[in-house]
Amino acid sequence: MSGANPEVVEEIVSTVRQCARTYRSATKRKAQAASTTEDQPISKQLKGSLAKCLPQMMYGFGDVKEPSAETIDCVETLVLERVASLASKCVEYHTLAVGTHGKVKLNAEDLLFEIRKDKRKHGRCKELLRLNEEIKQAKKQYEKPEMLEDGK
Repeated sequence: MSGANPEVVEEIVSTVRQCARTYRSATKRKAQAASTTEDQPISKQLKGSLAKCLPQMMYGFGDVKEPSAETIDCVETLVLERVASLASKCVEYHTLAVGTHGKVKLNAEDLLFEIRKDKRKHGRCKELLRLNEEIKQAKKQYEKPEMLEDGK
């Protein structure tokens, strides 16, 4: 490149260096984002996932129609941390009871076992499970072919 214009060579080298810096910084950001997501508590990872339904639920339980953003954030953090804590206890119980490690598929019995001491929650959970089963049965009966015929 001895016959090339030094200004053009310098411009090419500058462009290549800028591209390399951009690539390295993008790679570094991706690595940091992946590591910080795993390190963050579940309330930070799922932040905002309940933001739409929480104000309605809070209003249904007697709060103002439009609660402040700070209140919604606080309640959302509390709910997510409680659910994460309950789920981790269920996983712990399930791994001790079944003896398997790795991925664990939780079921209703694990949750019922974990909340067994709180009679009110336990009763409500059992009632909701029973109602869910009744709704499933009603849907199955409604979808049967003989129910769809017009009495012919």
